[in-house]
Amino acid sequence: MTYQENNDPLQLGQLIRFNAHMLQIATRTKNPDLEKKKKEAEELERYLGQWDNAGFQETPYIIWARNSLDTFKKWLKDPQFSVARLPERGSINPDQDLRSVIRGRRSIRFWQKKKVPHNLINEILEAGIYAPSAFNRLPWRFFVAETALKDLQEGDASNPGMFQQAPVRIFVAVDERLFFEKYSGALDAGLAMQNMLLTAHALGLGTCLIYQGEFVDKKILEEYYQIPSCCIVYCAILLGYPDENPAPPARMRVEEITRFLGEIPNPDF
Repeated sequence: MTYQENNDPLQLGQLIRFNAHMLQIATRTKNPDLEKKKKEAEELERYLGQWDNAGFQETPYIIWARNSLDTFKKWLKDPQFSVARLPERGSINPDQDLRSVIRGRRSIRFWQKKKVPHNLINEILEAGIYAPSAFNRLPWRFFVAETALKDLQEGDASNPGMFQQAPVRIFVAVDERLFFEKYSGALDAGLAMQNMLLTAHALGLGTCLIYQGEFVDKKILEEYYQIPSCCIVYCAILLGYPDENPAPPARMRVEEITRFLGEIPNPDF
């Protein structure tokens, strides 16, 4: 996909991150397709020029992309050029707090009539963008709607009832204009949402994930929440201070759903 000069920093930013990521991989590959990588470097340089000409902000990932391009050029001149790596870490003890957060998270369907501070919402959103994404596209877009406390209605455990009583609704969307894989966008959305659900629980908040797929009128959703048509909304995270403490559902045992294959004679398969 090529960038149409339509003054859209989101689309141009995806292309910049994608090409910079591919160049980083090339510097760690024994026999990369150099002609292809040179073209990707030329594309990245052109995209960065378009970014500058448009007067877009010099964000941290733009600086990272420039550094990636500069590193690639140095490596191209000298394949022995040492790519900087992080120092090796010592052994890491299992984080018991993380385990308790994972095990303790519940789907909450009733919330207190209490406002969620913006700093906590921002912390949850930030956790989402620290999830991995395919080719470092960072394709997530979040659309946050808050319900005034005076308008909160008594609901029930159905999806419409929960939407009525949720103090905060976070619609998680993915800008799929650069995606050529069938399921990659959904996977990226899921990874971000899991980070957000766990962070909310760690902050003492309750969430419920509501799928926004085939049975949702996407046109009305896009218009009401001003969501660009290039973004696919996968789910809504309903958020608030929990007004219930549901019992944990039963889980399957690892041995019920896992098969250990042992050593594989052909690792390429």
